[in-house]
Amino acid sequence: MKKKVLIIDDEHANRYLLENILDEYETISLENGQKLWDYLQDNHAVLILLDIMMPNEDGYQIAKKLSLDEILKDIPIIFLTAKDAAQDIKKGFESGGYDYITKPFDEMTLKIRIQSVIEKKNLELQLKKQAITDPLTNLYNRRYFFDRLDKQIEFIKRNKNDLSVAILDIDFFKKINDSYGHLAGDFILQELSGKLVKYIRPYDIAARYGGEEFVVIFIDCNKKKSKLIMQRIKDKIENNSYNYENFKMNFTFSCGIADINDFPDQKVITSKEFIKIADDRLLEAKRSGRNMIINML
Repeated sequence: MKKKVLIIDDEHANRYLLENILDEYETISLENGQKLWDYLQDNHAVLILLDIMMPNEDGYQIAKKLSLDEILKDIPIIFLTAKDAAQDIKKGFESGGYDYITKPFDEMTLKIRIQSVIEKKNLELQLKKQAITDPLTNLYNRRYFFDRLDKQIEFIKRNKNDLSVAILDIDFFKKINDSYGHLAGDFILQELSGKLVKYIRPYDIAARYGGEEFVVIFIDCNKKKSKLIMQRIKDKIENNSYNYENFKMNFTFSCGIADINDFPDQKVITSKEFIKIADDRLLEAKRSGRNMIINML
């Protein structure tokens, strides 16, 4: 499948030229920033070739808006323009551009620079994934979890949306390691991770908190609704057996859930306090016999 490159230029001749030069890519040509925003609502691309001088919204403005979007900021931008003054080039990089190519350009040079930017961005994304991902479970790691929770808390302070957090712990996990070995324990951690990813909603965030503990951020969801989601996962886990080599294993987990309604003053919510409330409920679930979900005390 060809990689998708977006060409944003108000001149039809420029778009047509680039489409013919970049025949190894799937090129999508758009005349202005508004059509770009419309397109990116349901589509993605590996690169944007962006003209600077356009009516209404120029290339610098478009690039700046893209850089502020949590998802779209990862699409690299190459400015392709006749503006070649040093201050223009500087402004292009400050706006979020990865490269700046002045017209007229050499076709081979353009292709090489495009390939270089795509490869550089792919490497950046790989390194970023490694930095925020737990290597055993492929879930997000603890550091990324707190970063996203902090951002979601700031968002709900402004917009008054719901937000809930679940923390869960595999019951008697040490017995699994002691009875079947640590590789079997790793297998169980991966099985639970897979169930979390499968049954939470696509926009919720699951992470490995540490050891046999996991956390989930439920976006725009109160603790009553998130408990229903966690109950579904708990039932799937409890009613299944897991085969590892010659061993047949069963396991359960305990869970505590907190939401923004646990804070009388939502202006002073912190991620640590959020986790503390959920963790207190997790401890109560353990004290009460384990294999249960508690969302209030």
